[in-house]
Amino acid sequence: MNNTTLNTEGHSISFRNYINSAIYIAVFLFGSTGNIFVLLIVKRKRIRRFNDVFIVNLAVADLCMILFFIPPYTYKELSDFRGSKFFCKSVWSLITVSFCCSIFTITTMAVYRCRVIVHPFEPPIRKRQLIPLITGIWLSSIILAFPLMLLGTYEAGNANCSENWPSETHQRVYTSILMVLQYFLPLLIIAIAYVLIAIDLTRSKAQPTGDNTHIMGQARREENIRVIKVLATIILAFAICMLPGHIAWMLLHFGGKREKAAAGYIFYFSDHLAIIHTCLNPIIYGTLTKRFRQGYVKYLSYIFCCSYYNRKKSHSVRRNGATSEMRTFGSLKDEGEDDEK
Repeated sequence: MNNTTLNTEGHSISFRNYINSAIYIAVFLFGSTGNIFVLLIVKRKRIRRFNDVFIVNLAVADLCMILFFIPPYTYKELSDFRGSKFFCKSVWSLITVSFCCSIFTITTMAVYRCRVIVHPFEPPIRKRQLIPLITGIWLSSIILAFPLMLLGTYEAGNANCSENWPSETHQRVYTSILMVLQYFLPLLIIAIAYVLIAIDLTRSKAQPTGDNTHIMGQARREENIRVIKVLATIILAFAICMLPGHIAWMLLHFGGKREKAAAGYIFYFSDHLAIIHTCLNPIIYGTLTKRFRQGYVKYLSYIFCCSYYNRKKSHSVRRNGATSEMRTFGSLKDEGEDDEK
């Protein structure tokens, strides 16, 4: 006996499909709520820093992943739909766009923080320069995913999306480029930025200064350390969640039969890690940043208090309505008794 059921179309739905769907729905609820809260908290802030712009871009990238990946894949798990050419060219490639946008934004955040700390007296980046910077992040992400939009196809036999490259060499080259640009090169740039930051913070701590200058420098140093902790946690979460997927793709396109079979098992966990990652950034903000933690409490209390208030008000209306009816009925009864008397 196996843990499968049949839907109305005769397609076999296993217990694994239900587990996947439950994970997708949970991530959709928590991820969309958390990232929307992040956007609302940043929007309500009167003075926005450049770091907030990057946080907004990260939240938008995660929301794109949640909205474009989870609904169609949940439908795919619970129905006889296995995929289509349009599905493979659009949804499949948009996932790559989201991944690229996330890591490019994180890398830009690290480089910007390095510039602010190592060269504090240089002219700051102007707000009008951020628009082409964010636009460049999205355009470069779309360009990297464009081959998938062009060559993505649906294999009816395997019921899966694949890449229709002219040769296996082209496919291997593209997989290697994605792994370098999506993972190793950004992490290398981030590591260099963090080494420079660590050197500068150590040097500034050792330099003697006056009382007022020391107080200002200490406050700025503590703020930089707080931001670095948040950014380091975001980077670590991305590195852990995305590494299995890259390993699986390398095994699939460069390995033999045993490696390809191992890639199939890794893909099951790497896909879940990839979508769970969309929930992690809001959790990191709330855990390490007081402003976001207070914002979460505020919006959650507002939602639950409004729900409680509406239920209480509805109950009060029903109760008052019943009481008024009883009073009306009693007054009519009294009037009737008076008439009889």
